[in-house]
Amino acid sequence: MEGKNIIDTTENNVLPSETDCEKEKNTSVGAKEYSEKLWDQHLKFSEFVDEGFFLVETNSRQIVRTNTAATYLTGYSTEELLNLKIDQLHPEEELPILLLKIQQLEFEFTTIVEDFTLVQKNGWKFPVNIHLNRLFDQATEPQQRFFVAIYRGEFKDESKITFSQRNHELLALMEIGRTIASALNLEEVIDLSMLKLASVCGAKYVSIFLVNENNELQMLKAHKLPPEMVTVFAQPWRVGIEEGPFEQVLKSRKILQVENVYTNPIFQKWRPIAERIGYAAVISLPMIPRDKPVGIFNLYYEKPHRFTQEQINFLRAAVTYLAISIDNARLYREHKEKADQITVINQITNSINSSLELEQVIKTIALGVRQVVDFDYLSIVLFDDETDKLQVFALASKKLATIIGEQFWTPLGKTGLGWLRLTSEQTPVLPESHSPRDSYESKLLIENTLKSRLNVLLLSKDKYLGTFSLGKLEAGAYTSTHSKIFKQIASQIATALENAKLYQEVKRRLTEFSALADVSQTISSSLNIREVLDLIVKAAATAMHAKICTIWFVNENSGLGHVDSNSPNTNLQLQKALHKRLDTVIKDMKPLMIENFQKEGLAPEELPNALRGANLRSYLGVPVISRGKTIAVLSVYKEDLHHFDDREVKLLSTIANQAAIAIENARLYERERRRAAQLAMVNEIGKKITSTLDLNKLLDIVSKAIQEIFKYYNVAIYLVDSKQDNIVLKSQSGGLSSKLPIGSIVEDTEVPIGRAITTGKTLLISDLSQEAHPDVNYPLQGSELCVPLKIADRIIGVLVLLSERKNAFDDRDLNAFEALAGQMASAIENARLFEETKCNTEQLAHANEELENFVFTVSHDLKAPIVSVQGFSSILLNDYRDRLDKDGVHYLQRIQSNVTQMERLIHDLLELSRIGRVVNPFEDTDINEIIKLALYDLQFQSKEKNIEIVIQPNLPVVYCDRDRILQVFTNLISNAIKYMGDNPAPRIEIGCEEKDNYYQFYVKDNGIGIDPKYHTKVFELFETLKEIKDVEGTGVGLTIVRRIINNHNGKVWIDSEKGKGSTFYFTLPKKH
Repeated sequence: MEGKNIIDTTENNVLPSETDCEKEKNTSVGAKEYSEKLWDQHLKFSEFVDEGFFLVETNSRQIVRTNTAATYLTGYSTEELLNLKIDQLHPEEELPILLLKIQQLEFEFTTIVEDFTLVQKNGWKFPVNIHLNRLFDQATEPQQRFFVAIYRGEFKDESKITFSQRNHELLALMEIGRTIASALNLEEVIDLSMLKLASVCGAKYVSIFLVNENNELQMLKAHKLPPEMVTVFAQPWRVGIEEGPFEQVLKSRKILQVENVYTNPIFQKWRPIAERIGYAAVISLPMIPRDKPVGIFNLYYEKPHRFTQEQINFLRAAVTYLAISIDNARLYREHKEKADQITVINQITNSINSSLELEQVIKTIALGVRQVVDFDYLSIVLFDDETDKLQVFALASKKLATIIGEQFWTPLGKTGLGWLRLTSEQTPVLPESHSPRDSYESKLLIENTLKSRLNVLLLSKDKYLGTFSLGKLEAGAYTSTHSKIFKQIASQIATALENAKLYQEVKRRLTEFSALADVSQTISSSLNIREVLDLIVKAAATAMHAKICTIWFVNENSGLGHVDSNSPNTNLQLQKALHKRLDTVIKDMKPLMIENFQKEGLAPEELPNALRGANLRSYLGVPVISRGKTIAVLSVYKEDLHHFDDREVKLLSTIANQAAIAIENARLYERERRRAAQLAMVNEIGKKITSTLDLNKLLDIVSKAIQEIFKYYNVAIYLVDSKQDNIVLKSQSGGLSSKLPIGSIVEDTEVPIGRAITTGKTLLISDLSQEAHPDVNYPLQGSELCVPLKIADRIIGVLVLLSERKNAFDDRDLNAFEALAGQMASAIENARLFEETKCNTEQLAHANEELENFVFTVSHDLKAPIVSVQGFSSILLNDYRDRLDKDGVHYLQRIQSNVTQMERLIHDLLELSRIGRVVNPFEDTDINEIIKLALYDLQFQSKEKNIEIVIQPNLPVVYCDRDRILQVFTNLISNAIKYMGDNPAPRIEIGCEEKDNYYQFYVKDNGIGIDPKYHTKVFELFETLKEIKDVEGTGVGLTIVRRIINNHNGKVWIDSEKGKGSTFYFTLPKKH
């Protein structure tokens, strides 16, 4: 086993090998001194476990070293144990067995003494197992032989176990307390405390998670007991124990006890991990030093474990101590870091200017360093954190500049120093006339010319920033003192440079964020696409430090038009090679970078005119993507040869995404605006449609309104002439008004207009250039929409919309114009019906007028002969009665009666003809007076039949034709008297009921009544009731009443039944 570690396979305890100890052996030292040196090699390990370790000299069995656990186990102090032999820890009756086992070490490397008795200082005895390990082989001199005795308690009595456990726990708390009090090193405190608690509690694993800056749990430390002597990367269990329901412990601030991970449902997700790395129980405690948790402490047990309240109390106290120590160490560390920062800041302030501009900082560094360490050449090379490029800053003395060429040297005032411009990566920028060959030769010349050099790494807070170099033309110019001073200065310089770089980075990011904020604010505050895009290109140019920024839009013909940061109103077209490159960006949706236009074969003439004179050298373009396709290309141009890194590509892509949002918002706004305009158009045109019934005026209103609202090239309305079977242009507005006259006929039914009429379906032609049957009167470019005008299934016409743009109409347009077409068709049909009705009404009115004239003429012409007949018959009766027989007298009386009836008929017909033809002015008329006049005229008839007439008092005043309303009441009362019949108690009632907008009058009698089937017929001309004989009537009276009431915008009707009297109602409007 020489050259290997002695391993106790039972507990996996690793001890130093015999060979290693043999190599360290020094015969000039005494046995005790040498044993102490050996003990120090595994002291750290022995302190991590609860077993008592004793280093014993073999021959004398004298204890020469122990660990802390041995003092807890025996009750003796360390000093007391070093004065004892190992024999004194056991009863005399068991010593022979112990001595025999020690002697076996002469032949064996290790042996075990089981069920042995340990006697504590207080006399208490308890069982232990002892592992004896030999440290040397037999070749070692006897006086220098040692062995290690490892004591492990084997309690069987439960009370003793509990007492021992409490004893161990109290001692562990004391140990942790001493550790916390004596150490502020966070790592040391955590390691010692974790191992101690895990050992006391018998856990297999122990871990600590701390809350990081993001308020997330992150594992800080983890240990396995006993410890493994392998690297962290060879310990897969570390990854396994990171997994578990520990977040809830932090949130709830409560202890999590999982006594069996295989049965507890909360641990179901992590059972495979527990099974693989070998633990069956877990306890997790929140670490709360004051009022805020700093992390959690976890113990993992190899077997299911029941946690007693005493164990939990012990762990809670111990973890609280540990949390306090962690918090104290953190506070100490923060305080120390702040103190260090203040010191560094003070040192930098004393030697370096407070400027944060990188060039100014380096200039100040050079002047400051020169006061301490002289040089002819100073070089600072800095790493770019986001690219692989280097930033090279070089200054040289005039002496060196004379050697390499002063054309590369720019003096810094009267300091004797100047900038060297040797490469394009250097700052300041390399002159245009300088070639790469010149740079290489100049740098090689510097390397060969400088005889003395100092080089140091620039480290700031463990970050490698770059290198700092000084050089002198003379050999041996620098000593170790110079080197030490140089290194001290370098730490200050690194901090200053880091601050300057951070300042530049913050300044750059601030510019970027400001640009993004401006873009976001504009997008949210404006929906004007031109305004938004102008700001986007200007913001992108600022954020990218570019000379020019453009947005090239992809139009429907795959061409590219643009908006740029210098001349937003310029409309350019990309040419040739660059156009082809951007086609790749459009199709592949990936950025395009050109570091050198000339190197890529893009001569200035290949660029748009506005970009040729700008001396542009490099280019970056990114796609503006919306709805999965490229709608534009956002581009920036720089005047220097520039390599665009990932950060710049990402920044420009972010702005492009903002541009996509802006374009999409504007597109949505335009779509909704257009939709609103469509709805407003439908509403407005709907109002205008209902405002007239003149067909030609209606058609002109619609066509002009559509053309004005949507700015279409031409809007036309064609109607079908059913008589001629033609499609006729009736109205249009727009560009064809002067070319295509109203009344033009569509003769070819294969053209779009004809097809729309024939099929009765809406026809959309997105590209007229592809139309197979174009209309010769219409342009051959653009798009056309034909919407049929239908009444039910009958096609009456078509609405034709013409645009100069391709794809000008979408589904929303189709829906809107189809809805409008429905309204138009109804309005057109109404206008047609109105014209027909108007024509028929005029014809009817003319016929009525001729009839009334005829009636008047006939009545007037008949009146003269009737008067003659009446006169001659009266003369015959008066003068010749005596000469006539009885029949002759009867016949003359019949002639006079018929002539009187004829006179009444003619009178009534004349009155009927005058109604509507002879109009009297309306006036406020008291109905009470009207009824008195009517009754006065009819008093003889009413008295003759002894009729009771009842009049409702306080009848209203009505605005009407006084004479005609008197005629209405007279005719109705006369009618009631005539048809009273043989009623022994005749009665007529006259009254009125006031309604909302009119008065309802009635004349009621208790006469013979009228059968309901005659209620309408009695108002017709020449219709009379035949039930009562000897009642003289012309059949015109009620017809006169109806016509008068109709001329007053009223109504008249009857309510009657045969034998139950009649009530005639009529209404007169109230005065407005």
